[in-house]
Amino acid sequence: MMKNNKVFFPGQFIAEFLGPLPETRLVLLLSGRAPAVNWLRDCLEFYRLWCADGGINLCKSGQLVPERLIGDGDSACPDAWLWAKQQNIMIQQYPSDKDLTDLQLALQIMGQTCGPAAVVLTGAWGGRFDHTFSNVMSLIWSREWGLYPVALADEQEVMIFLSGPSALTVTVWQRQPKVISLMALAGTCSGVSISGVKWPLDNVTLTQHQPYAISNRLGAGDFSVKVESGWLGVYFTFE
Repeated sequence: MMKNNKVFFPGQFIAEFLGPLPETRLVLLLSGRAPAVNWLRDCLEFYRLWCADGGINLCKSGQLVPERLIGDGDSACPDAWLWAKQQNIMIQQYPSDKDLTDLQLALQIMGQTCGPAAVVLTGAWGGRFDHTFSNVMSLIWSREWGLYPVALADEQEVMIFLSGPSALTVTVWQRQPKVISLMALAGTCSGVSISGVKWPLDNVTLTQHQPYAISNRLGAGDFSVKVESGWLGVYFTFE
């Protein structure tokens, strides 16, 4: 079992956060670009699996049984929804005309039923920009429902969320990232520093409308990022 301030991204790296994370760890599978089944299966050594709507398609094909399925069914294959019923998965189905998205409903229910929990979204990349943008902002919003936003992740892309004051270190890379970028996700991020990269930063301010801290490269030695205030996205892409 890992220390409670560490998060495992299989085949990529182990991230160590400043301060402890909730002991409950959940991965929520969405209906965007599907993660590799083996990557997701490796995640489940450390996370409990929930599913939002069309994410059940991958669950069926990969024979991965989630604890819950939440959504309106519009992006799920009928045979996958039927399979979920046959597996006695707890299903909470909603009408397609509703105020919240399937993801937002799932996060809200997760917060109500699991208490404090660290959450990783997968199946969250790819497809329409408005969906990806909503996925990012909805995970930040989930803080209001008692959740701890950790990342959007799959085997190709990872974006870790840091809410200042906070810090992140990586000492063991299983695969080195191709690109590292920092993004202010909500307004202004102050006191931002990054080391262990080709172009380090020390105590700078990043804003949404001036996204200049992108396309960095990993250097030699340990990698670390810190932020004093604001929501910072630490983004990695892998070959």
